[in-house]
Amino acid sequence: NNETLDYAKQAIAKLEANTPSQEYGLWSYVYKTKEFPDGKTNALAWMNYTIGYIMYHHQGMEKEAVPYLYKSIQYNSNVRKRADVYQVIGDFYKKEYNRLDDERTEIAKKIQEETNEETKKQLIDKAKEILALQKGYAERMMDAYARARENAGSDQAYKNSLYETIKILYSVRFDGKTDGIDQYIASLVSKPMPDPTTPVTPINDSQTSDSKTTDSKSISTQKPVLEDMKSVNEKAASDDKQANKNTSTQADKTVKKPPLKRKRS
Repeated sequence: NNETLDYAKQAIAKLEANTPSQEYGLWSYVYKTKEFPDGKTNALAWMNYTIGYIMYHHQGMEKEAVPYLYKSIQYNSNVRKRADVYQVIGDFYKKEYNRLDDERTEIAKKIQEETNEETKKQLIDKAKEILALQKGYAERMMDAYARARENAGSDQAYKNSLYETIKILYSVRFDGKTDGIDQYIASLVSKPMPDPTTPVTPINDSQTSDSKTTDSKSISTQKPVLEDMKSVNEKAASDDKQANKNTSTQADKTVKKPPLKRKRS
């Protein structure tokens, strides 16, 4: 793997330095084709994809892999049509989303136990800040998973699984709303993909900042929780978990996570 990475990085350096090449590749790995006659952009896409793939899947260097994967889809190449690139970027966002959710869960417990009203208000404000950032991550995840779904080809089971995940995230982002999801997905994929190396912007919409969120019980009603997205590529857990992992005593509804099979080739 390290040798492959070194070779790919050397190839990128030569390509970016405009080093001439007859076929942009060797043997069966020739990137100058009828579909991509210039060869250079196709080769750059595949070299970046190769580096990102190895780093993410084989070396545990997920943060370092994402810039390469994102760069791979900026070129005119068939890499743009690979669903796995977009899913990996969505999975990258998912980890931080879950960390934020764990943090907000802990704050919610403190809110329930706190007796000092001023301290409680500060905790509620903090929980609202985290929720706003979670919504930002939910939006980024939907964007990535929507693109994976668009490029999933004839794999209907995979497309359905992605759609179910997007539905949960849509409910997170829009405070339980369910209508308009198809139009929203269409609007996402019609625009350039956000750069995953840029900071995620918190979403402080009217419902999140509404005066109703100033009490500890209503904080939890802002969204259904996305259940255990940490294991999105594994079989859904058989046990029920509370949909709202926060302060609401009324949040006894459970949300099942669909299994999502990672596409590799």
